[in-house]
Amino acid sequence: MILRPSYIQSTFTIFVSLVLVLTCYYSSPLIAGTTGKISGSIRDISNGEPLIGANIIIEGTYWGAAADEKGRFVILNIPPGIYTVRGAMIGYTAVLYSDVRVSADFTTKLDFQLQQTGLELREVTVLAKSPIVRKDLTSSLSIVSAEQLKEIPVEEFSDVLALQAGIVIGTDGAIHIRGGRSSEVAYLVDGLSVTDPFSGNISIEVENNSIQELQVISGPFNAEYGQAMSGVIDVVIKEGGDRLRGNLSFYKGEYVSSDDGTFLNIDEIDGTDISNIQLTVDGPLKLFGDKFSFFLTGRFSNNQGWLYGQRRFLPSDSSNFGNWNVRVDDIGADGIPNSGDFGEGDGSATPGEPNVYVEESGDGVFVPMNPSKKLSSGGKLTYRISQTVRISYGFFVDMVDFREYSHLFKLNPDGDFKQFNRGHSQSLIFNHTLSSKTFYTVKFASTFFDYKKYVFKDPLDSRYVNPKRLINNANNAFRTGGTEMWQTRRNTESIQGKIDLTSQVNNAHLLRSGIEFRRHTLFYHEFEIIAKRNDANIEIRPFEPAIPLTESIINNRYKHNPLEAAAYIQDKMEFENLIVNIGLRYDYFNASAKAPIDLRDPDNARYYKVFSARDSLTLLVRENEYESELGEITDTVNVRGNKWVNNYRNAGVVQSLSPRIGISYPITDRGVIHFSYGHFSQIPTFEHLYVNSEFEVFSGSLSSTMGNAELKPQRTVIYEVGLQQQVSDYIGIDITGFYKDMEHLLGMEIITTYTQDFYARFINRDYGNVGGITLALEKRRSNYLSGSVDYTFQLAEGNASDPMQVFNDAKSNKESEIQVIMLDWDQTHTLNFNITLSQPGSWGMSLVGRLGSGFPYTPRLQNATSSFVNSERKPTQYTFDLKIHKELELIGAKYSFFIKLFNILDRKNEILVYSDTGRAGYTIRPRTSVKSVNTLDDFRNRPDFYSEPRRVILGASIGF
Repeated sequence: MILRPSYIQSTFTIFVSLVLVLTCYYSSPLIAGTTGKISGSIRDISNGEPLIGANIIIEGTYWGAAADEKGRFVILNIPPGIYTVRGAMIGYTAVLYSDVRVSADFTTKLDFQLQQTGLELREVTVLAKSPIVRKDLTSSLSIVSAEQLKEIPVEEFSDVLALQAGIVIGTDGAIHIRGGRSSEVAYLVDGLSVTDPFSGNISIEVENNSIQELQVISGPFNAEYGQAMSGVIDVVIKEGGDRLRGNLSFYKGEYVSSDDGTFLNIDEIDGTDISNIQLTVDGPLKLFGDKFSFFLTGRFSNNQGWLYGQRRFLPSDSSNFGNWNVRVDDIGADGIPNSGDFGEGDGSATPGEPNVYVEESGDGVFVPMNPSKKLSSGGKLTYRISQTVRISYGFFVDMVDFREYSHLFKLNPDGDFKQFNRGHSQSLIFNHTLSSKTFYTVKFASTFFDYKKYVFKDPLDSRYVNPKRLINNANNAFRTGGTEMWQTRRNTESIQGKIDLTSQVNNAHLLRSGIEFRRHTLFYHEFEIIAKRNDANIEIRPFEPAIPLTESIINNRYKHNPLEAAAYIQDKMEFENLIVNIGLRYDYFNASAKAPIDLRDPDNARYYKVFSARDSLTLLVRENEYESELGEITDTVNVRGNKWVNNYRNAGVVQSLSPRIGISYPITDRGVIHFSYGHFSQIPTFEHLYVNSEFEVFSGSLSSTMGNAELKPQRTVIYEVGLQQQVSDYIGIDITGFYKDMEHLLGMEIITTYTQDFYARFINRDYGNVGGITLALEKRRSNYLSGSVDYTFQLAEGNASDPMQVFNDAKSNKESEIQVIMLDWDQTHTLNFNITLSQPGSWGMSLVGRLGSGFPYTPRLQNATSSFVNSERKPTQYTFDLKIHKELELIGAKYSFFIKLFNILDRKNEILVYSDTGRAGYTIRPRTSVKSVNTLDDFRNRPDFYSEPRRVILGASIGF
C-alpha cells in the first residue's frame, strides 16, 4: 500500500521506534537470508527424561548450545553447509549426527537420544538425512547447494537459474520469475544487494564455484527482502575451510552444428571457439592459528559465440546501388574533395548497371559477432576474533567484453557496436554473538558497475566515417560501409549499510528486525557523433568526427544521487503443529531530482522579446537562437509569452508499507500445507526515472522520451497455497498454486507541447495478473540415482509487455491496448528435469532437460489493417544438456575429467519469428529486388532468430 507522506511519516516514526525498542530489549540480530539454525532436543533413551545441561556442539566450529530444563536447544547463526553435530553429557554415550545440512533461513531439526554408559567411552555416529518435507517452508523456494552445482551441466550463474521452477528465460535472454517483468528481481550476495538499480540486472559476475548455497524465492518472501516484486535470488559465498585446498580447472570447446546454411563458420572443429581456465584456493592462514580463513577464485573465459559475419566491407567503404541522389564523400574517384560529385567512389562497376559501383575492401575473414570475453575474481576473508565475534570481507571484480549480433552489419562487422561491462563490489560484515540465542550483524558494502558502448573508444577517431554512408542503404540489404555513430557510458556506485537483528525470544518465537540504507551515485552520458563544422557552420570536408555541444538534444548527460532506506520486523513462530511467518516492511525513496510543473513546457525554455529598430517590430526569439544583430532584449518570457520563472519542483519522497504473512501446517508426519500472502513494492529502475533529465523535446513527429522522478512504487500482491508430501524415504512431491495481481507498473503517456511537438513520458499506468500451478517431484540419491522434475502451468497477462509500448504504438499510428493481452514472456507450459547417476568421488553422469511451449507473437498478414496482439504462438522449445565425469586420486591429488554437451540434439529453437508465418525459417512476404550485394534470401536467413546450436566442452581439473 502507498501512503500519504503526512500519514506515513508518523507511522514510520512509530515503526522504527518499535524496531529499535525490540532490538534493545532482546539484543537480538540476524544476517538476513545468510544463516540458518539447528534446534531440537536431547533425552535419555531409556526413560525419555530431558538431559539438562547436555552439550550440543558443531564439530570443527565454535558453535554450540546447552540443553535447557526441558532438554531443548537451539544453535543460531550457522552459515549454510554440511556439518557434523555432537550431543554429549557425562555418563552418557556421545551421539554424532553426520552430513547435517543447514540452509539459510531454515531450521534443521535434530533429536538426540543418549544411552547411559559405564567407564567405557565410545561414540555413536548417525547419518543425518535432510528432510524431504520442510515443515517451516511457508512459500515457494528452490535451493541449490555447492554439491549439486558440481554435478549438473552448467557453466554460468544464469544457467543455474534457468533450471529453477517458475523461472522463464525470455526471447531476449532476460529472467522472468512467475510472469513478472525482468526488472522485478532482487539479487543478493551474502545478504547484500548487488542489483544494478539502473537496469534491474545483477551488477557483478558470480561464478558457480564460489557459491555455497543459492536460493531462488519465487513465492511471497519475508519482510527482510525489499525492492522486488517477482522474486529474490540470494547467494551465500563459500568461506575458507580448516585445511588448505585448491582446484585448477580448464577446458576447450566448440560449437558443432551441421547446419552451415544457417550458422556461418561453425562447421570446423579446431578447439578455438571456447576456452576457460579457473582457479580456486581456500584454507586457513597458519600465521593466525585457526582464526583466519580465506576463499579465493579467479576465472578467464573466452567464447567466440555462434553468430559470425564476414568482413567483405570496411566502414570506410562507400558503395552506391543506383541511387544518384545521395551525396557521398569523395573517396578518390576524381581526387577532388568538395567537388559536388554524386555517387562516386572507388571500386568496380557492375556490368549492365552503369549507375552502380561497389567498393569492397574487406579481407573476407569471418568475424565473431556475439563473442564474450570475461575475466573475474572474487573471494571472502574471515577472521574469528573470538568465539563470539567474526569479521568477514568479501569482494568481486570482473571485466566483460562482448558484442550483440546486428544483422545489418553482417558484411561490415567492424562498423557495429562493441560493449564493455566493468564491475566490482566489496563488503564488510561484523557478526557478534551475544548469547546462545542472540547475535547481530552490521554490514557495509560498495558496488560499482560501469557500462560502455561504442565502435571506437575515442569519439574523434578518424575511423568514424560520414553517417551519410548509411543513408544509401536499400531495404533488405546489408550495410556495405559506415559505422554506428552513438556512444554511451554509464556507471552506478551504490553504498549500503545494514543492521540485521534477531532473537530466539523463546522456543516459539524467532524475532527479526533490521534497518538498511542505500545511497547511489548515477552517471549517464550518451551522444551522437556528428560532422565537424567550421566557423561558418558548414560541414568540413573530408568528414571529421565531432562531439555535439553540451546543450544539444543529441548530447544527453546527467548525474543523480538517489537515496533508499528501509526497516522491517519479522516474527517466525514455530509451534508443534503450526509455523507462522509474519512481517511488515517500510520503504523510503528520495529521487533527489526535479520534475517540470507544466508538462506542456517541460524544458522551460527562455524566450527573449527582442525589439528590432530596423523593422519596428517585437520578435520572440528562443534564448539559444538569439544574436545581437536581431535587436535589443526587452523581456524574458516563456513559450506562452508570460514572465519566465523557474518552473520545476523537487520530486517528493516516496514511502510505502508492505505487510506479509506465511503459514505452514503439518497435516501428517509426512505432509505439510502452506499458505502465504504479501504486498510488495518496487521503485522503477533509474533508467526510466532519469532518462532525458534535461527535458528536451525533438521538434516534429514523436521521437522524444522523458523520465519521471515522481514515479510511484510499482505494486504487486501475491497469493500462494501449496502442499508438500513425502511419498517414500527418498521421494517427495510439491504442488503449489499461485496468483499475482500487478498494478502501477511502468508505462507511458503522450503529451503535446505548446509548440505542437510531442513526447512520451513514463508514468505508473500498466497492470497485469499472473496465475498458475507448479507440480514438482524430487528423488534423493539412492542406488546411485537422484533427480527432479517440475512442471509449471502459467498464464501471464497484462495491458503491455514493454513500458514503452504506448510510445512505440504512437510512432506506428496504432491504438494502444485497452484490454489484457498475453505478455511476451508468457510460457504456458514449462517442464524442467534433471537425472543424475553418480557415485560421489568416483564418477557421475547428469542429464538436464528444458521444455517449454512457444512464446506469444503478433501475427501480421500482408495488407491486413489490424492484428490481435500476441494472439498466436511460436513453436515449442526444448533442449537437453549432458555432463559425464570421471574422478581419480593419484599421488595425493584428485583428478577429474569431464565432457559437457549443451543442446545435444542441436535443436534449432525458434526464439524470434516472422510475423506473417510464425516461423523463423521463412516468410511469405512479397519477393522484391534488392539493390545490394546480397540476395533477398541472404538477408532473410536470420541466424539470430534461433537459439544456441550444439556446444561441446572437454576439460579436466586437478584438486589438492
